[in-house]
Amino acid sequence: MIIDTHKTVETQKVGASFPPTIAVFPHYRLIPQNTETGKKYCLFFCVSPECYLILDNGIQRYQAIRHLQRLLETACFPIYEII
Repeated sequence: MIIDTHKTVETQKVGASFPPTIAVFPHYRLIPQNTETGKKYCLFFCVSPECYLILDNGIQRYQAIRHLQRLLETACFPIYEII
């Protein structure tokens, strides 16, 4: 029997001046952007302090969470949300 389970996405809320140490890499980072239509988010995958990958840009928070649910099925890394 196939059971369709989704991982719960739990973000760690951190400030904009959060200095990540080398021990927390790799991780996902959710960064807010203020736009005319409201708050949008950028979703980053940070591999090292110098290297990162932009996974999504200009999306709503619920869309970012849905994307992270799919990513966490195969790549479980911590998620830091900038507040």
